[in-house]
Amino acid sequence: MKILKASLLNITGRIISIASTFFSIFLLGRLFSVDDFGQWMWLFSIFSLITAQDFGFISAMRVRVGRLLISSHVFEQKLCFGVALYMILFLNLLILICLIGFLPFVESGGNKNLSLQFGLVVTCSLFTVAGYPAAQASMAYLESGWVGIAESFRGALQILAILIAYITKLSFMPTLVIFYLFTMMYTPLILKAFFSSRNWSIKEILILPLNHSVKSFSYAKSLLGEGVVVWVMQVGLAFLSLSDVFLAGLFMPSKEVAQVNVIARLVLLGVGFVLAASSPLAGHFVVKLHKLNREILRQYLDRLILALLVGSVLYGSFLYFLGPAFIYYWSTIYIERSDIFFIAGGVFGAMSGVVLMQIFLQIPMFTRAIIPGLVVCAILKIGLSLMFVKMQGYGGIFTASLIANFTFLFGCILLLFKCDYLEKIISDPSLS
Repeated sequence: MKILKASLLNITGRIISIASTFFSIFLLGRLFSVDDFGQWMWLFSIFSLITAQDFGFISAMRVRVGRLLISSHVFEQKLCFGVALYMILFLNLLILICLIGFLPFVESGGNKNLSLQFGLVVTCSLFTVAGYPAAQASMAYLESGWVGIAESFRGALQILAILIAYITKLSFMPTLVIFYLFTMMYTPLILKAFFSSRNWSIKEILILPLNHSVKSFSYAKSLLGEGVVVWVMQVGLAFLSLSDVFLAGLFMPSKEVAQVNVIARLVLLGVGFVLAASSPLAGHFVVKLHKLNREILRQYLDRLILALLVGSVLYGSFLYFLGPAFIYYWSTIYIERSDIFFIAGGVFGAMSGVVLMQIFLQIPMFTRAIIPGLVVCAILKIGLSLMFVKMQGYGGIFTASLIANFTFLFGCILLLFKCDYLEKIISDPSLS
């Protein structure tokens, strides 16, 4: 019952987050000019990229706390959490110091406030990530419902901020400040919820690592070592799936950034539905994985590839016929090139395949093997985006995304079936 309640709260949080995004685009498209709308979405893409990862060591802390739960070492659990909290605070402080020196170099022709806006968004993003130790620890204690509540609260506050701006007709900068100040409320809420649920004192958690400095240093070193691979994976996957708008902002004017954003949002919406629909099946598949043989898994793969191809064609056709009108009435952004929607359909299929491959990406031996390929694909996407933008305009962003995601998906399949990693995974006793 506890797990079911937590799952429902997490699903609610995701739904409110999606609703917040769509509601925000609906209002911001009418509040701002096209250029300001594109600038807003580029800044939000930076927030999304930063908050899509936790520097790896926070995920490592969750796994370590989960192991310590078995032995009921409460002191060790508190110490591990406290060390992770100090690590994220120290890292955020270091990044902010570097940011101060970097801001003078952030310039844009007609936008004199870009460096200030950039600094605000990065600061808010880092402040949000500072709440991740509490969020990850809540998952370790099977109390992830608090995470869903915090995300729901953040989504509701974001909607409220945009609504206030729309009603009062605020300009760009005041709207940005209100939006991200409201967004920052996520961190104190999740920290307060976690400490209350565990009956821990924040003063105790902060003092504990200082009183056991030698052991704390040992914990920090091991968490960094365990988290490096996880962090590289997080950053690589974020660049594959969430960097379209960010890259568009680097290579194109704000108007085209706005066009890329609304199309990318529709692609991610479809991928989100695939993820939600496949989660129960994925859980069943993982449980049965060690009982399956190569031939059965090959049949599953063939069906998956067929489903992705059919899904890409259907979703691309759906966007081709209904996408331009829907986007215009939703955001007031006009998309003059309908052919891009077929490319977007292909991106949807490739991204969905990458999402489904995360069944295997959670297995350490497979993760370590695929990391080099992921890094290459992320770099490939950046290079191809620059090249195709010059050739195809904003449609080049989606062509680059399609090639990079498909290449990574093909690499995962090749590694599983041609490099014997499938047999290694099936025979791994830790997965049985």
